[in-house]
Amino acid sequence: MEKQGASSRGAWLRAIGLYRGFWLVSLIPLSAGAALAWYNGAALDPWALLLTVLGVWGLHAGANLFNDYCDHVNGTDDLNRVLTPFSGGTRVIQEGLLDAAAIRRAALGCEALGATLLLICAAVTGRPWVLAWVPVGVLGGLFYSGAGLWLAGRGLGELTLGLVFGPALVSLGCYAQAGAIAPAAWLAGALFGLGATAVLTINEFPDLEADAAAGKRTLVVRAGRKRGFAIYVALLALMPLCLILGATTGLFPKASLLALLTLPLAGRLAIAGERRLLELPRQIAASRNTIVLHVCTWALFLAGIGLSRLW
Repeated sequence: MEKQGASSRGAWLRAIGLYRGFWLVSLIPLSAGAALAWYNGAALDPWALLLTVLGVWGLHAGANLFNDYCDHVNGTDDLNRVLTPFSGGTRVIQEGLLDAAAIRRAALGCEALGATLLLICAAVTGRPWVLAWVPVGVLGGLFYSGAGLWLAGRGLGELTLGLVFGPALVSLGCYAQAGAIAPAAWLAGALFGLGATAVLTINEFPDLEADAAAGKRTLVVRAGRKRGFAIYVALLALMPLCLILGATTGLFPKASLLALLTLPLAGRLAIAGERRLLELPRQIAASRNTIVLHVCTWALFLAGIGLSRLW
């Protein structure tokens, strides 16, 4: 019985995306926004940071669960035979570990929990506009996967994800700390939104055939392999431009240019070419290295802000 319970817990953790680092995807823009507020003179409010992070994690977990449910209903994950650590769904429904109806109920429960935590954050911090981000998170998660619009299936999923995990969450992290949104938050939102979109785009390559067969018109399905890779390269190229623009205009501290240390990795990913992505091991490596690029950009960006504020 104990072993069965542990197995069930593991299946739920897998379903919400814990093993794929979903918590980090949300933390990156939120912490960047909070760091920018602190750099611009706001006192760091640990309660505001904790409640926004937990609230957004709830909304994000709900979106992941709903995505698994919808990809089961529309047949995408059932058709997919190309599985990687970063794509192909969590497979908990396909493997019979969890019931689809239970996944859907849990998704709605997580959305409600996330919204409640952001409501508490608004009350505790006295910043009522925190609540403005609740419909963005809830509707973005539901409409991304289904709920009539199915943005991910219409070639708009990448834009939606980039806006949510870029400007929306960076501005929330900034507002929750300072009660206002610094202009730098929008540019930092573009930076991290581009990184998140690049991760999603490269992860769509292994799913290309299954998505096309299921009628899921992702960006890579609509653009094709060659043009899809060109879009991916453009996303990588725009990231350092955001950093340089921020540092030269004074929106970011000069030390934020530490994040340009990721340029060699970005260059390697860009010159690899879409033909190399015909092989599954290279697809997995490209996905892993794009995630590393995104995380390292964030870590070095925060380090630059910390150095500038403290010294």
